Amino acid sequence: MTDAFFGDGTDRWVCPNDRNLTLRAKLNSGWSMKTAQTDRQRRRDTLTVKEQEVIQNVVRKAECIDVVEKRRIGWLVERLENLQRKAIGDGLDHCLLCGEQIGFLRSTGAVCETCQKNVCTKCGVETMSRQHGSLWLCKICSEQREVWKRSGAWFFNKIPDYLTPSKMLSSQSSARHSRASKAEASCPSETGITPMNVNHSYVHGKATSHDSNSESESSLEGDALSDGPKQVKKNQSDSAVSPRTPVTMTTNLDVPRVTKSNERETLPKQVVDSDLQEMPPESESDEESVLGMLEFSLLYDPSSSSVLCFLHRAKSLKSMDSNGLADPYVKIHLLPGDSKASKLRSKTVKKTLNPVWNEELSYNGITTEDVLKKMLQLSVYDEDRVGHNEFIGQSRIFLRKLTPLKKKLFKVCLEHQPPTQLENVEEEAEQGRLLLSLLYSTEKKGLQVGIIQAARLASIGHLAPSSFVKVTLQPNTSSKWKHKTSVKKRTTNPEYNETIFFEIEQNQVAVKNLVVSVWRNHFGQKDEIIGGFQMGVSSNGKLLKHWNECAKKTDQKSEYWHALTQNVDLKH
Repeated sequence: MTDAFFGDGTDRWVCPNDRNLTLRAKLNSGWSMKTAQTDRQRRRDTLTVKEQEVIQNVVRKAECIDVVEKRRIGWLVERLENLQRKAIGDGLDHCLLCGEQIGFLRSTGAVCETCQKNVCTKCGVETMSRQHGSLWLCKICSEQREVWKRSGAWFFNKIPDYLTPSKMLSSQSSARHSRASKAEASCPSETGITPMNVNHSYVHGKATSHDSNSESESSLEGDALSDGPKQVKKNQSDSAVSPRTPVTMTTNLDVPRVTKSNERETLPKQVVDSDLQEMPPESESDEESVLGMLEFSLLYDPSSSSVLCFLHRAKSLKSMDSNGLADPYVKIHLLPGDSKASKLRSKTVKKTLNPVWNEELSYNGITTEDVLKKMLQLSVYDEDRVGHNEFIGQSRIFLRKLTPLKKKLFKVCLEHQPPTQLENVEEEAEQGRLLLSLLYSTEKKGLQVGIIQAARLASIGHLAPSSFVKVTLQPNTSSKWKHKTSVKKRTTNPEYNETIFFEIEQNQVAVKNLVVSVWRNHFGQKDEIIGGFQMGVSSNGKLLKHWNECAKKTDQKSEYWHALTQNVDLKH
């Protein structure tokens, strides 16, 4: 009775119980009661031989595409590893790749942006970056970028699986040896049949194979290894390496790889000593190309709006004197702008080609806008007491490369002076900077003008100016609207730290103009204006922004650096 109702497993019709219905619901197999019939139909729905062949062809095609892709990536990795293996320099005083001494044996160089190693211009690649502009890379780091870009490693964050040419050649060689051993074993000598002679030898480190009975030979030339994966052709028949086209085989373990973090990884791979293109021959250059290397550090402090330059040392400078030495010193220029106030000078180190300064120089009044558009030019000169000081070499660093409050070390190779200098009419008209603070006090009912400090004031000759600041609130009717600070003696970066107070109603501030001017004090002569600016509703840019903040935000002090120009209106 029970078997008739639920089925004994052999009955064609089966009534499922609740458990079976639950499983069918989870498996989405339907509610059919004809279980036995469904099983027989499923057994009949098998793939035909033709359909299986189609599926196998698709699988084989996908495997072939996968092998071709692995070979392509293998060629890229092989070329990178060959470059790394052939690097013979230390990257400090010698080129990282060719080992040529930099700055002493008629060779100029650059510093790689990625690994911070020194390379000569023959072994370096100049490229462009949105953040840093023009920069130099060694051929190893440049090739590593290409590998990551062309292999898809940038997406997977690692290099995909690949097959190096050494793996392909070793697999072909093992296949030939196995076929030759089988052929020798299958040919008995008692029957009088001459066995096939297969001779494997190494001539001058080159693997050769001779087949006396085979009329067709296939060869893989070593020159094809450097041409890329297109030169490798799939050969289904038995192939041998022709003695006329030997392949140089070497095994190189623990090949170092230079990474961005200046660490070295080891790749336990077998590589093929393929005929890569050699480095370009050393070109004969004149003595003017021997310049040297300069080491310094830069730090940008946004809180004080200053850039600190720490001069450390120089190495292998060009000899300028008859005794084979030099008296070097460094000039620092803030570009664009060629005023004397934007130039700093270090001390002179006598009679040496490897000077050590350990000196700190600073630029004040550097705003965030200046960091984005200005650069520092460090020029090395040889001091000559009799004639003119001679130029040795220079280097330019964009300030946008600096990270705020983080000191960055630079080791750069000096370059020749460019034929044209950067020019900017607006910057050349700038006579310096002045840090000014404004505050309208509702308690005192007046305007407080703080004269804090000036930076890079223009000077006449080699002497720094003695300066003071005049502040005038226009339009004025009496002398109470005119004030001036004390005189600061002989400095281009004076610190005043003085506050001037104007008693005025808040509603009158909007109709007034504040004229600030810096003057050069001459003893016994008439004072001469250096530069100034005018703040008010008729001004623009940062001047108007500062004035509006003072008028709207009472009892709040605001500080800004302002450029000094000579086209300031002093009439009242």
